[in-house]
Amino acid sequence: MEEVGSTHVVEIVEEFRKKHPRRVAYEIFHFEELGVPQTRHRLIAGSPELIAKLLRMRDTQPRRSIADVVPHPRGTHIRTGNYSVSRKKKTIPDGRESMYIYQKAELGDSCHSIYGPSPTILAGFALGWVTKTDGKAHSRLSLTPRESALIQTFPTSYKFPASNKLALMHAGNAVPPLVATLLMRPSPRQGRRPLSPSLVIFPE
Repeated sequence: MEEVGSTHVVEIVEEFRKKHPRRVAYEIFHFEELGVPQTRHRLIAGSPELIAKLLRMRDTQPRRSIADVVPHPRGTHIRTGNYSVSRKKKTIPDGRESMYIYQKAELGDSCHSIYGPSPTILAGFALGWVTKTDGKAHSRLSLTPRESALIQTFPTSYKFPASNKLALMHAGNAVPPLVATLLMRPSPRQGRRPLSPSLVIFPE
């Protein structure tokens, strides 16, 4: 299983692990440590052998940046979709308004350099290219579905739906192909035998 590691999900998976300790294990993985050039982190659950194998691979996979996988970056940074950079709780909340005071994010806030990992690729929102020069940010452009897919480690030959919206959903909802490849790679003691069906992948 691959899913966002929310408190609710962790509680459910932990309950199954306690009931079946020899059959179920899980870990929240930072995919950057597995060679995916983004800050994505997800809970992966499966057999103890499968999770142990993936944990070992965290120490052997090369770290990659945005510039390593996108041949022609259209900016110096990629910006998250955050609309605010901080929030402060109101001392006297008004039931008709928000309980928080938000500080609006500027164009240059929440930016990740192309020489590091990208923010998490999302299914319903295209992240933006930003160019910073002389300490100022400008030239915001949206990532194309293909650029998003490259950061998700899809091969350039992969065919996406013609609709940009559907293509972005397809790429953003996917388990990064690199992670799927690592999960299905046989352990040394398994030789060429196929892995047992110990992993189930759900869309986010």
